[in-house]
Amino acid sequence: MESVTITRPVIIKVRVTEGFKRALIEQLEAHLRNTEREVERLDFELKRARAGGARLAQVEKRLQDERDRRIELRRGLLAQLRAAKELKEGDEVVRGRAESLIEVRAGDDWHRLLPVEILVVEGRIVAIREAAEGEIAWQKS
Repeated sequence: MESVTITRPVIIKVRVTEGFKRALIEQLEAHLRNTEREVERLDFELKRARAGGARLAQVEKRLQDERDRRIELRRGLLAQLRAAKELKEGDEVVRGRAESLIEVRAGDDWHRLLPVEILVVEGRIVAIREAAEGEIAWQKS
């Protein structure tokens, strides 16, 4: 076999600008408002289920579980919102991950297999660069 095509990680980063920060905060606040409405709706349905007696115990359990998931989501959103408000212009934040294909041959430099970063500013790709080796977590197999 002369070569093999494999995948390698691609990290998508965004450089923080005022516009990005404002849009991110607005998006998180909207998601938080929706989650709050869902918790309120579930609270109302829980009250109705509790008033229904033993025959609605399963419904109550399902509603309580769903409410607990929404409360946990709300906690996470609040943490993300606090972090977003702390972002400084010029910071780079990871916004996603993808994979790219790469063909390798015997004798190639193994650094070619390290992750690649794509840097986006205001919706435009401004750089494609190799990730620093220190940023990679290795696991013993």
